[in-house]
Amino acid sequence: MSADLTLLKKKHEYLKNKRRSYESLYRDLSDYLAPDRGFFDGEEPGKERTDRYKKLIDPSATICLNYFAAGMQGGLNSPKRPWLRLQTNDPDMNKYKPFREYFSAVEHILYAIFAQSNFYTATHNIYLEQGTFGTGCLLMEEDFNKVVRFTALTAGEYWIDVGDDGRVNTMYRELYMPARNIVRRWGKERVTDKVRTAAEGNDPFHLFKLIQVVEPREGRDTSKIDTLNMPYSSVYFEPDGQDVLGESGFDECPIAAPRWSAVGSAVYGTGPGHMVLRQVKLLQEENMTKLKAAHKMVDPPVIGPTALNKKGINTLPGGKNYMDADKIAQFGALYNVNYDINAAIESIHDVRNIIERSLYTDLFIMMVEKDNMTATEILERKQEKLFTLGPAIEKQTDELLDPVIDFTYSAAARRGILPPAPPELQGENLEIEYISTLAQAQKLAGLEQMRAYVGVGMDLAQLNPEVVDKIDVDAIMDEAAGVTGIPPKCNRSSDETTALRQQRQQQQQAMMEQEQANQEAARMKDLAGASLEGKNALTAAQEAMEG
Repeated sequence: MSADLTLLKKKHEYLKNKRRSYESLYRDLSDYLAPDRGFFDGEEPGKERTDRYKKLIDPSATICLNYFAAGMQGGLNSPKRPWLRLQTNDPDMNKYKPFREYFSAVEHILYAIFAQSNFYTATHNIYLEQGTFGTGCLLMEEDFNKVVRFTALTAGEYWIDVGDDGRVNTMYRELYMPARNIVRRWGKERVTDKVRTAAEGNDPFHLFKLIQVVEPREGRDTSKIDTLNMPYSSVYFEPDGQDVLGESGFDECPIAAPRWSAVGSAVYGTGPGHMVLRQVKLLQEENMTKLKAAHKMVDPPVIGPTALNKKGINTLPGGKNYMDADKIAQFGALYNVNYDINAAIESIHDVRNIIERSLYTDLFIMMVEKDNMTATEILERKQEKLFTLGPAIEKQTDELLDPVIDFTYSAAARRGILPPAPPELQGENLEIEYISTLAQAQKLAGLEQMRAYVGVGMDLAQLNPEVVDKIDVDAIMDEAAGVTGIPPKCNRSSDETTALRQQRQQQQQAMMEQEQANQEAARMKDLAGASLEGKNALTAAQEAMEG
């Protein structure tokens, strides 16, 4: 079923109106936090944006934002360490060796695909987008050479919408292409006259705006497997065109649009940038005031006799100005600047601290500077930060990493580069366990509660030993195994544990019986070798029997 261009344009206008209230805020966030991010109406595509940095006197927030993005990537999906593990929802099945081998093989293939693609660069940009604007948007497309290609969009160049489940499943975006490329891709019969004229004339590299639409396809024929009946449609059109340029589709949703924090049914999220924007503006104002005051203190405006107006005043170091003796008293500073520089520096320092705390700078600097930091070290040093990061980390796994892994896994399966799954796994849903540093640190925070519980039990056991009967040690160990993320083979199942304990009891029973037998044999040996002369146990027994 071909796309209805009129309906697409109406929905585009609807989404533009829906996002319009965010645009002035996005411009401020771009100007003061990330001047090289964001693309807004009236800007020329491909133009350098160096003039955007003119509002930044103090770049502290921008520096913190870069640490934020680096720390998020290093903590959630670092290219230098494992961060995902495949499994089923049955712990016992996960211990089956053929399953473990299959999962391990698939994981290595996924890591290889991510490494050879632009995945890590793209996700770094997505974290920057969320830190600044609260929302990121990643488009995933299959690639002949690299399996999957990722495009990280920036605020202002896309519009999104959510489905009934609250997940982003619709994206409209602006992109610019040279006239000749448009004609080569879709043919001159489909393009507008101005594109065709530019491509065939002397301006083939003139950039023209296009709109790409990705959304769930309505009214598709599920019995067909062609591109026009895939679950998700991908449509290109010119804003003033009369027909679509091209239409294809996706089997899985190719959009990953994480929101740092989304309230209720809100489509766009809020992030740390929203929280610190006023502080960042205040930081620029305080620094500007401090600079002005310092300039006036060092080079104050002066007042002098009118005679100097023609000669000019030499304000250079060692400069000489000549005037009559009766005019000297008229020369001096116009006014005195009583500005407390130390108080200003302290105030600026306080504002910077607020910005750094809001962007988790101390946590992420610690992680970036010590690349091999473990989850336990993070928990010990920054436990309070982890608690505040918890909901946001869950958003990243649900709205960014889960869709990426699902799409990449399916693309690899279609390419035939995944190993055959064991027959027992056919039809089973695979789950993703995240074993990154931040994910593990979050789980370890829950382990502290179990430690506290056991500690209370051991303290009370000194008063009443029976209280330890309340502690299910096996259940706690199983929970700890899941929290710490150790390999399943390192934690025995309940059946294995029961069998091991039974074997130990049998061995202990056998040893006790053997010990008793040895003691009995020793007594018999002593009796057999006892002397019958004199008074001894045997003669006493014999006398007793005879008497």
